[in-house]
Amino acid sequence: MPFSVVNRPIIDTSGHAAVAAERTFRLNGGERTMVDAITAHPTGLIDFLGAARRYAASFEAVMSRGGLELRSTRLAVRFGRWHVAVPRQSAHG
Repeated sequence: MPFSVVNRPIIDTSGHAAVAAERTFRLNGGERTMVDAITAHPTGLIDFLGAARRYAASFEAVMSRGGLELRSTRLAVRFGRWHVAVPRQSAHG
């Protein structure tokens, strides 16, 4: 599947340095673009997803087997000024 990625440094709306990414996929039905901005925080990395930054995925970054491994630690949805964490589902049902 043909696609392109554009990354650029930005200062996000909270004043933090971030990397904004735009990924455009060329599908049979037309192009589809995904956007996000990832920034470092004391607790790890936070990836703000979508043009409106409505979703925030938090990650712990660790070195593993000579590479960088990201572990998802939290997903939140923005409602106005509030980010509400999405509860984790138990793997045991």
